[in-house]
Amino acid sequence: MGKKSTEEVLKYLHSLGYKGIEDAIDNAVKEGQLKILKYLLSLGYRGPEDLIDIAVKEGQLEILKYLHSLGYEGIEYAIDKAAKEGYKGNEYAFNCAVGNQISHELGRKGTDCTLFDVMSDQIDRALSFYPSAIIVVVDDFNAQHTEWLGPSVSDSKDARETFCQAVLQMKKSHSNVAKLSIFVGTWNMGNAVVPPSITDWFNCFGSGKARSSELPPLASDIYAIGTQESVYHQKEWVKRVITDLNNLYNREFKLVKCASLWGICIVIVVKSELMNVVSKVKHSSVKTGIANALGNKGAVGVSFYVGQTSFCFVNCHLTSGNEHVLRRNQNYHSILRGLNLGQKDCFDLSLSFHYLFWFGDLNYRIDLDVATIIKSITTKNWNKLVSADQLLTEIKKGNAFVHCCITNVPSWCDRVLWKSYPELDIQNTTYGCTDEIFTSDHSAVFSTFDVDMLSHCQNIQKSNTINTNKQVKMIFLAAEAKILTTSSTKFHLEFHSTCFEKVICSKKNSLLDLKKKQESLFRNECLSVDFKTFAYPWWAKTDIPE
Repeated sequence: MGKKSTEEVLKYLHSLGYKGIEDAIDNAVKEGQLKILKYLLSLGYRGPEDLIDIAVKEGQLEILKYLHSLGYEGIEYAIDKAAKEGYKGNEYAFNCAVGNQISHELGRKGTDCTLFDVMSDQIDRALSFYPSAIIVVVDDFNAQHTEWLGPSVSDSKDARETFCQAVLQMKKSHSNVAKLSIFVGTWNMGNAVVPPSITDWFNCFGSGKARSSELPPLASDIYAIGTQESVYHQKEWVKRVITDLNNLYNREFKLVKCASLWGICIVIVVKSELMNVVSKVKHSSVKTGIANALGNKGAVGVSFYVGQTSFCFVNCHLTSGNEHVLRRNQNYHSILRGLNLGQKDCFDLSLSFHYLFWFGDLNYRIDLDVATIIKSITTKNWNKLVSADQLLTEIKKGNAFVHCCITNVPSWCDRVLWKSYPELDIQNTTYGCTDEIFTSDHSAVFSTFDVDMLSHCQNIQKSNTINTNKQVKMIFLAAEAKILTTSSTKFHLEFHSTCFEKVICSKKNSLLDLKKKQESLFRNECLSVDFKTFAYPWWAKTDIPE
């Protein structure tokens, strides 16, 4: 192709908003605009080595990839350039260090290419850029450094996921954010003896959203283990759990509480260093068997605080049978009303703790015949299975578990549900079942979470004390709330401020007559069906302290 006149090129670039050829090249590289760069390169402007200079400075992987595809030594040049620039552990250094050769060279040249701030989307970019292995240094549970060889772009999705998990695990181990990791497990043992090894369960190895078996063991801070149809005595089962955890993670765990109701058992275990901040431990149980008198069905719950953060764990075994959906819903409401975990005046259990985990053999099924279910699994028609999930259906109707989160996956009887206060972050990191435990007709289910810890209000107050002699009075004329709950309950308001010496609490909410309900702003804004799943508590001026 003959080279176009400078006037023609400038006219075209001006039409795109560029001031000139140099401006177009610089900005196109910064913005990752391959089209304009290809156009200018085809006309002979600004050689590839010059473009590599700019692309490396701007961290433009796609530009480097394009130049490399043309046969230019873009990657090797990037090594030298990155080392000379002295980037240490930031996103740009990672973007340049896209292969094991580059990682090695960066290390040789004295550049510390740590990956603590790297997320999985950047990892994918790196793997797509240079199809070679990547070396990652991971801190394992012994605080030793372990080299882990990352996958190539041609490797399986599982291999790529393992790589992402390795980097995120390393990031977590170096984080200063106040968080706790939680393991929640549920297993209907089927009245059988436990096999010699159940470490796959604690390691979250198996099917679903599982951890990679290639990664070193990673202990959670809290373990909540729920079993149903267990033949073990409490002491025997607790000893087995703690021994397995101690041996698996080479560290000490302590028992917070073990509670049981017939074959339903819950064990709460924490890392030994957490025990000195665990307080207000309570437990309770509710029978929902025949005539609500037998304990073969029901629930056991444990609540406690870690520092200022409250947790509640409920392990239940609900009525079985595909046709007994209504009975299971009734079981849920009986448990919600009956568990006494320190909340007085019938406060809704689902709203009384910063974090609630509800798990067990819930026994909700898929409303399809066996042949259709098998066919849907074979053809991977997950949407058909999800749409027939009894539990999802009841949640959407507002009949049960309206407060809980649920993953959008095909149904099993054994579930883990969770909720948290709105201002507290909770991340579900794994959710699946083991593949190597066959002693029961149920699989052992695992789920792990990372949760925020609540800041200590008194520490905030001490560090932000306002020195003034002036008095301030706050008067609330009324207050109203819309709360997701299916139970008839009362609530109180808590007021937190650096101005207060302590937390200020209101009285319990007033009882509304029908007229006041009709006059409620929330009622006017919402459909009447909302009153099946929402409560609208009201506080008058006299209910709220000045």
